[in-house]
Amino acid sequence: MTMISKIADRHLSRQACIYVRQSTLAQVRSNQESTDRQYNLLNKAQSLGWKTEQIRVLDRDLGQSGAAATGPAAIGPARSSNRGLGQ
Repeated sequence: MTMISKIADRHLSRQACIYVRQSTLAQVRSNQESTDRQYNLLNKAQSLGWKTEQIRVLDRDLGQSGAAATGPAAIGPARSSNRGLGQ
């Protein structure tokens, strides 16, 4: 069974969320290829049938260690990035 055949209309009717994560700014700088691959998951979601407006890139905490989080208030609402949207 291929990946596309596993994706039903009920899946495509929902939002696709892509979580981009590197724990420190040093990781963001030194692992640019990894960060780019994570942002390119947007293209994968599109190839699987999601419309661009249904895809949300979650990268608000990119470069921030989870150890610095002080609870739910530190998590806050995710910010959608336009980086992977060619903007």
